[in-house]
Parts: sequence; structure tokens; C-alpha cells
Amino acid sequence: LVYDHMKDEESSFCDVGASISCSKVRRSVFSELGNVPIALLNLGKDRKAAYYLSALFFWNAVGCLFVFYLIGAEIYLQTICPLCTVIHLLQIVMLIICYMLHFEVTRIPSLYETLLELRMELAVIVAINLIPLLLFNTVIDHSYDESAQLVDTEADRKLTECLVESGWKCFGRSSCEWCEKQVQLFANARDIFDYIDCNLETWKDFCAQFEVTAFPTWIQINQEGNEISRWKGYASVETLQTLS
Repeated sequence: LVYDHMKDEESSFCDVGASISCSKVRRSVFSELGNVPIALLNLGKDRKAAYYLSALFFWNAVGCLFVFYLIGAEIYLQTICPLCTVIHLLQIVMLIICYMLHFEVTRIPSLYETLLELRMELAVIVAINLIPLLLFNTVIDHSYDESAQLVDTEADRKLTECLVESGWKCFGRSSCEWCEKQVQLFANARDIFDYIDCNLETWKDFCAQFEVTAFPTWIQINQEGNEISRWKGYASVETLQTLS
């Protein structure tokens, strides 16, 4: 999942269709926390905490919070990520196994006792998870070079005009990496690209009217101002051609 996220190709090997797609989930705002890929935040947890059964149980319980987070993201995006689903199942199975094994233990340590006993290991785990957080927010540059040569995957003016005529508007916000990538896709037609920055005061009420809570989000609006259709998440050129 980390490799698939960082490679960032138009499609993923686990894309089956519009409703079963890893790329749609990893290109949404839910795929990162603090600019760090969610998949990376889960690396190494169980292995570090496996010294004690109690620690493994509590650590898997914490890991299940990410399961509910990603399931919520999939429900919102109306898309299933196959790799994410496999991880969800493994995480839940490991939690159940740890719970069942607790019946073989004479005395189950409390959470406080577990944290106290593994305080050094816990410090190492926290430090390991802080590395990507600092790396993705300080070292890695998320900005775009405006002078960079345009690639031939960018949306041309004809496609942009077709989207505008069909009533499609792109809702985004500043400081959103995937929103910036979406805007960059229209570098050849920014003067007609219908983009709405929901962080601007002039657009906040409009964004609230259509209940836009995740970015970017594409909404098709008719002349009466009513919503016709909606696409949640980053849209590739192929997706935009289908929408238009």
C-alpha cells in the first residue's frame, strides 16, 4: 500500500471497477494523516509490541481504529479498496486471536501495567512513527513547480470546456495536496477551469450548501442550481472523460 501510494500511477493493480478501486481511495483526503500515508503509520506496530500478549492485544485494538477510519472513508467514497480490506480482516483476526489467547493466561496485565513494563519499547515505537510525520511535513516538498514541463496526461481545453458545459465544478481547498494535483491537471486551461476553493470566505456558504466535507469533490450542477451527480476524490483524465 505504501509503494502503491508513493508510486501514484493513474491506476492500481487492484482496481477492478468504479466501486472496487485502491487508487480512488489512496487519492482521497482519507489516505493521509498529517501528509503521511495511512498505510505507513501501521508498519511495525504488532512486531514491536509482540513481547507480551497483553501489549499485542492493546496494540491491535488501537490498530482497529484505523480500520474503522478507512471503512468510513470507503463508505463516503462509495469505493472498496481490496488491499485495505485484506488489512482490515487481518487486523480484526489478530485482535480476536489475542483475545482468545487471553483465556490461557492466569493473570491479564492491565493497560497501565503493560505501558509501564514496555515504556522503553513504547518510546521506540512513538519515535518510529514520528519519523514519517516529520519527513512528510518538513523534508518532502509537496509544492508544484509552475515552470515544470507539462505532461501529456493533462486535461486539454476541449475536455475542460466539455466539463464546464456539463455543469461540473471541482470543490477543493488550499493546503490540500490532492486538490493541488487536481488543479495541476488543468494547467493548460486554468482560465476556464471551474474550481472552487472552499477555504475562501466567498465560497464557504456555497460549499456548505452542497455539504462538501472531503476534498477534492466534483459536483455536477444544473442551471437551476441543483446537484445532478457527484464524484468524490481525485479524478484522473480518464475519469473526467467518462464524467463529461
